[in-house]
Amino acid sequence: MTLTHAELHYLGHGDVESYGLSWRTAGTTGGITDSVVSHLYYGLYTYEVNGLQVLDNEFRDNVLYGIDPHTGSANLTIERNVVHDNGKHGIILAEDCVDSVIRDNVVYRNAHHGIVLYLRSDRNLIEGNETFDNASQGINVNESGSNTLRDNRVYDNGESGVGITQLADGTVVEGNQLRGNQQDGVRVVSESSHTAVRGNTIADNARYGLYVDTSGVLDVADNTITANRDGVMSTGDPVAPAAPTTCAATRSPTSSPPRSNHRPPSKPPPGRHTPSGPAFRGTQGLTG
Repeated sequence: MTLTHAELHYLGHGDVESYGLSWRTAGTTGGITDSVVSHLYYGLYTYEVNGLQVLDNEFRDNVLYGIDPHTGSANLTIERNVVHDNGKHGIILAEDCVDSVIRDNVVYRNAHHGIVLYLRSDRNLIEGNETFDNASQGINVNESGSNTLRDNRVYDNGESGVGITQLADGTVVEGNQLRGNQQDGVRVVSESSHTAVRGNTIADNARYGLYVDTSGVLDVADNTITANRDGVMSTGDPVAPAAPTTCAATRSPTSSPPRSNHRPPSKPPPGRHTPSGPAFRGTQGLTG
């Protein structure tokens, strides 16, 4: 199933196979491009699909997730979407979703995390996204391995900017801007291991620039950590930077953190919210 220049509104409910917009036949492919998806139960759901293309859409005001590839889906491309004001996460790859790219999306004001990799969702790239004003973390990786988070702008989230937790293994966090989050810039906890935090700018976060509570292997190198309440906090094994990391704490612990200069767009970028194609409304949904 392939959709382009479509509008889908008010579809789906909580029963299986009735989520709203779904690709549920194992091995199928297709995609959605230049469309608006709003007020569905799930904005987009997949099951064992391969090579799905999700490009240049707006996913907003859906009951649970904005974009939710699930269960054995692989080789997905999720690029240049605006994903906001959804009832749980903005974008989540869950349960064995592998070898996929989440790139150049704008993800904001979702009711939990912005972008999530969960439960054996391995070998994925999260790159060049802007994720802000989400209620919890901007990007969360848990129980997944060999993922790379690169060149993202993660700011003004209600908890930490990036969270690496719960058996996450081999995560690389590099070249990101992590600013103005209401807890930590980067949070590495639980049984996560073999995490690399390299070449990031981590600034103006309300608590720690880097918070570590794990005995797993951790490589910290070439970061600029500045103007957080405190620079690096480790309650697990000592953190030994592999290369110079610049740390500075320029405010007292009792001062209020400044907000970043980045603000939410007043509307999605032009061309993403006024498709000319068909509109779908109803209660059950569209399934491919």
